[in-house]
Amino acid sequence: MDKLLLEQYQDILKAIEHLEEEHADILASSGTPKAFDGMPHGSGTGDPTSTVGMRAAMVKQEIDDLLKKIEAIRKAVNALAPVESDIIRLRYFKRMDWKDIFSEVNYSERETYRKHKEGLDKIANMAVGDS
Repeated sequence: MDKLLLEQYQDILKAIEHLEEEHADILASSGTPKAFDGMPHGSGTGDPTSTVGMRAAMVKQEIDDLLKKIEAIRKAVNALAPVESDIIRLRYFKRMDWKDIFSEVNYSERETYRKHKEGLDKIANMAVGDS
């Protein structure tokens, strides 16, 4: 895991929300196709319900993959020391500005940056250890 994945945390959550809405829409629109009598008509389009089912399965798989990323991020951040975890959460989960983070954690600018780097290094090492 790297800093880029942490920076994408909020975007991943938004993507999950969008995909869940899309999945619900697909399932809601998966009623019986028009003029489907079970006989081949040579249109070459295939069974519309199987296409809808395949699309729903693909969207569900995308959701599951993104949820696994979110869980991996949360697990890594939870394994950090409390102050490192707080800084990472404020910076990447809440997207706070640095000056607000300094105030929130009550550390100097230099110490906050140092703890941030230590947290990122630990997360990177966890990912290497998991591979």
